[in-house]
Amino acid sequence: MNRITHKLFSTLLLAAAGAAAMCSAQAAPVHALGDQAPVGFNVGGTANAARGWAFSLGVPAITVTELGLITPHGDTNTTRVATLWDFTTSTVLAQTSVATGSGWVWTTINPVTLTAGHDYLVSYFSEVADYYYARPGNNWLPSGDVVYKNMRYCNGCTANSAATHVLNGSQYGLVDIGYTVGAQNTVPEPGAFGLVTLAGLLALTAARRSKTA
Repeated sequence: MNRITHKLFSTLLLAAAGAAAMCSAQAAPVHALGDQAPVGFNVGGTANAARGWAFSLGVPAITVTELGLITPHGDTNTTRVATLWDFTTSTVLAQTSVATGSGWVWTTINPVTLTAGHDYLVSYFSEVADYYYARPGNNWLPSGDVVYKNMRYCNGCTANSAATHVLNGSQYGLVDIGYTVGAQNTVPEPGAFGLVTLAGLLALTAARRSKTA
């Protein structure tokens, strides 16, 4: 391969790599509750308890990449565990300990794709009474991509207990999901393959011409 061919091949490979990077880049996660401040919420709760909310989807699929929560005593060192569940089977789909911090605290998880036609639950467990709660009129309910169903809870439980009891008339938590719309894309886009193929064909053609010149 002569210098011109090598330079052309290198340039096209760089272009293909750039296209692949652009294709694989994910949009910033959407937070279903919008990272709102808990204005109008009360503070309290029960120790060793879990609070969360059940939901379904208003789109064919979403991919959850973050779990987050906001608590009244977020800077206090205590056990806080956020969990994403398959609601029907009470199977843990993702679980993470949440760091201390004021305001909304988000933790990245391995991507989990959720699909329409199923019910899910996001909840968090706390060793101390560290929850916000509000009556109707002060609550935030997701809509559109994520369809809110109802609040769920368990008392005297552990981080691995699904919050299956219905809590009517209040929003209690607050825990949330960060997601992108659609299933997780793990296959490079056709455009990237096309550029790589084009680079190879052009380099091969140039190499053959240089041999016959």
